Amino acid sequence: MKCCVAAAFALVAAALAAETNITVSASGDADFATLDEAIVAANAWAQAQRWKQIATVEVAPGTYAISTNLLLQGMVVLQGAGRGQTILTGVPEYTNTTAFLSIKHAKNIVRDLTISNVVMKGGAPLRVENGTVENVEIRDCVQRQARYAAGGIYCYSGIISNVLFKGCRNTELGSSAAYALRLQDGVATHCEVTECSGGGSQNANEGAAPVLVTGGILRNSRIHGNTALTGGDKNTGDDCCAGIAAIGSNAKIYNCIVSGNSSDSSKVIGGLYCRNASVWNCTVAGNTTPQDSKGIAGFRLVGGTIANSIFWGNGDETSLGQGVIESGHFATNVVSRLSWRRDGSLTHLHRPKVRRYGQVRLPSPQYRLLRLCRWSRCRLA
Repeated sequence: MKCCVAAAFALVAAALAAETNITVSASGDADFATLDEAIVAANAWAQAQRWKQIATVEVAPGTYAISTNLLLQGMVVLQGAGRGQTILTGVPEYTNTTAFLSIKHAKNIVRDLTISNVVMKGGAPLRVENGTVENVEIRDCVQRQARYAAGGIYCYSGIISNVLFKGCRNTELGSSAAYALRLQDGVATHCEVTECSGGGSQNANEGAAPVLVTGGILRNSRIHGNTALTGGDKNTGDDCCAGIAAIGSNAKIYNCIVSGNSSDSSKVIGGLYCRNASVWNCTVAGNTTPQDSKGIAGFRLVGGTIANSIFWGNGDETSLGQGVIESGHFATNVVSRLSWRRDGSLTHLHRPKVRRYGQVRLPSPQYRLLRLCRWSRCRLA
């Protein structure tokens, strides 16, 4: 038995010894002075180990100007000294077209650093095909290509945790685009998106927003103080949103706060756009659109489910207020004003009832606009 235990400890020690740390410091007192050289070395080492051991690139505090695309290959970890301490930044003369930094392997981790002032023309500053991003700040990045792109992170799969997006912006009108975070699959949790801005959606049903979720799970996050600068250039451009746009049956939003977002166009939803997605246990409050009869300050529901959520203080009496239901399930939510719209007509209705499975039950089928001008709570029938 003692021999077996000793052998096991020897194997663990050998495995730990096989891992390596590669250090980077702009002052020169490390293995490398530049980050791109360190990542190339880490990738080569991990490949030599047949992707069985982890290579950690430890980046000392400082600002590192990057003029090439960075790619972490299998089993490579990028470790900074903390947000605001290790800062990776683009250079003015260099515009990225795919990604400033990419991770693809399930074991890749990017943590404890800031990415700032990166200019993109397509893709995203941080492209996540797999792996984990945690305790990272993405700030003041610019996306110049709006279609199928993101101003912060484009996540195809993986885990995004405790990430702050601040001041990211999209300078063009676009479709299926995110000013900050685009989640196609995976999980984003405990994130904050603030002071981000961008244009509207060019094509109907594809969406544009600070946070665009077309698959995966967004949960326990706060989206606040963002701005949608204009509506779409087509008459169906109201799939643009200043908060969260959740599109598709694979998109799920849980326990999020969407507050204080605004738009300069009545075509844009102020807080939440839900098309065939699932939204549960969220608070949507204090979002605004221009003061006219077309603005949807709170939410727009076009299929899917919104349940157990609060919509409060969005818009004012001159707008459609808390939200518009075009189709879908709207169950056990707290609202102050609620609207049902068809062909732009407005018809005042009585307080609605909600079926046990969440479908809105209207007093009469010919009524298609429901508007409650005082606080109400939808109750189970």
